[in-house]
Amino acid sequence: DAHFITSTFTAGNVSLNVNGVTVVSPLTVQLLDQLDQPIAGYTATITQNGLHQQIQWPKPFPADRSVALRVNFPLNSSAKVYALYLND
Repeated sequence: DAHFITSTFTAGNVSLNVNGVTVVSPLTVQLLDQLDQPIAGYTATITQNGLHQQIQWPKPFPADRSVALRVNFPLNSSAKVYALYLND
């Protein structure tokens, strides 16, 4: 599967400008630590298109921690991520 990883950042939350996702073909988003390892409990799926689709994490976003984001595209996906927004 295709993916991309951001540089590390600190923020209150993250939203995406995304198009081409569906319930059948969602994006999977993971928070990563400074060594690009997944942080337990921080995996979410994006199933709706929109200019500012806020990522709904299963637990509170670690606003005081430097993290990176890995966005995974499903096989044969037509999804496009146009922008990431770091929100305070």
